[in-house]
Amino acid sequence: MLGVQSVGLSLKAFSSAPAHYAKLALRFKAALAVPDSEVVKSTIKDMGRILAGIGRERLDNDPELEAMLQTLILTCAKTGPAAEEALHLAQNLPAIVLVFGPDEFAKEMLPLLEALFTRADPAKVTFAACFHEIVKLFGPARSSELLSTYFFAMLDDPDMDVVNAILGNVETIVGTICPAGEPRTEQSTAFISSFFALLPTLHSRMQTKSWRVETRLLSKLGCILELMSAENTCKVLLPICKATLLSSPQDSKVEACDVLSQQLTAFCDSPIRSEVHSLAKMLAISRSYKDRITFLQLIKAILSRMSKHYFKEHFLALTMNLGEDRVVGVQLKFCEVAPDIRKNLLKEDIKSVDRLLAVLGAIMKKSPCRTLKEVPPFLLPKIVESRADAHHAQDLHMDRARKRRRRGDPRGPGTRHSQI
Repeated sequence: MLGVQSVGLSLKAFSSAPAHYAKLALRFKAALAVPDSEVVKSTIKDMGRILAGIGRERLDNDPELEAMLQTLILTCAKTGPAAEEALHLAQNLPAIVLVFGPDEFAKEMLPLLEALFTRADPAKVTFAACFHEIVKLFGPARSSELLSTYFFAMLDDPDMDVVNAILGNVETIVGTICPAGEPRTEQSTAFISSFFALLPTLHSRMQTKSWRVETRLLSKLGCILELMSAENTCKVLLPICKATLLSSPQDSKVEACDVLSQQLTAFCDSPIRSEVHSLAKMLAISRSYKDRITFLQLIKAILSRMSKHYFKEHFLALTMNLGEDRVVGVQLKFCEVAPDIRKNLLKEDIKSVDRLLAVLGAIMKKSPCRTLKEVPPFLLPKIVESRADAHHAQDLHMDRARKRRRRGDPRGPGTRHSQI
């Protein structure tokens, strides 16, 4: 019996030798004619590599082989393939569309998409992961007509792995169906409106089910910001970012801060800026130390995009106040952001520079060893009288730790204990 792997390799190896290819193709078709053979199963497994070896031009010149491969794929899809076969079909789906062509695939082979979509196993996750490749091959018009239903259904899928996979390349899918800078068609307008309407519900579901998927969703929102109007941003993105900053894990908050800073840059003359300013002030004066740390994370994102004058006018005073916060965690976060603050202070604003250095100096006096890890070296000479002072504080801390170890204290340095 002919081994399909050797056939696939030979189809590539003899791609420039028509005589050899004709012999191999005859043997391959004879093997495919035997149902449920090992060759048929191996063909499904290596369908992408085999199609790449044959090529579109040879399929056009060999209608019999093209019909046999199409029949094999459709028969497998309609009969409900086993989990392993379905996974192989999903993995080879982009190659199948590429070689047969989007027109032929849309006419004859759409049942394959339906068969993979209706499954509840890793094959569906793989289908979602490669969905963006299918969209690129289909093009904007055909994708919005034939594939948008699958896209929205997978975003709303109860399996978080499927949602995570489709979100992995959501910016490619949306950008292909609704290209930026091109006139919107009726279909693309309907698609983008449905997508924006789905985002709040999707984010709310992610908050309760999977913070990792929520983080991925937030990381993709900045990529599609250019497709959104100021009105959609106010109605959709701002509430999502606000909900994230108030109740989500830290990784999600970091992504939300980045999205907010992008909104400040993208929409200069709109109510969005005032909304972000109000949200930032609420976080800065919140009674929760976690909210105050989130404000400093937002400042870190804003400093990477906005001008020095803008930062001084709207955020400098609130930021400097948190350097004197009573919570050590907030002070250490301030030390982390301090280099960016220093770089974004105006040269003529000597008063703010002096205050920044004074605040950092006060923090270092309270906990010098912990602060040394956060404050960059280039600021140390300006904060303390000399580097020796800082190193002396660290040496003193380590000396106390050694004495505790000699006394047999099992706990780490810096802890109080009483000998029994």
